[in-house]
Amino acid sequence: PNLTTVRKVSRALALRAKGATEKELSKALDITPGAVHRALAPFDDILKKLPDLGQYRSARNDLLDGAEMVVLREVFKSEKLEAASLRDVAQALEKIVKANRLYHGQSSENISASVAFFDRSDEER
Repeated sequence: PNLTTVRKVSRALALRAKGATEKELSKALDITPGAVHRALAPFDDILKKLPDLGQYRSARNDLLDGAEMVVLREVFKSEKLEAASLRDVAQALEKIVKANRLYHGQSSENISASVAFFDRSDEER
């Protein structure tokens, strides 16, 4: 597909996600309704799930916080900590914290100093 086609399909997907019909897309993109249908056909399964996506988005923060809590609870079980190196624990925690900070629009770069500290500590053991 050429760039114009890719742009039209991308725009059609965005408009369809907002509720536009194939007829409205046809007019907006200056292509036939059949062309709209063919262009969107590969995305039918995804488009059908859009209502679920909205529910997920509204609950995403709570879901990610809950997942983080479960992982942290598992990571900090004494038998897990005894089996893992301090470096492994620090790297796991870094990934969790970084993902959460990114999700909340916060910087994630300052975490590298903590990992460097844990790396040095692990090497000294």
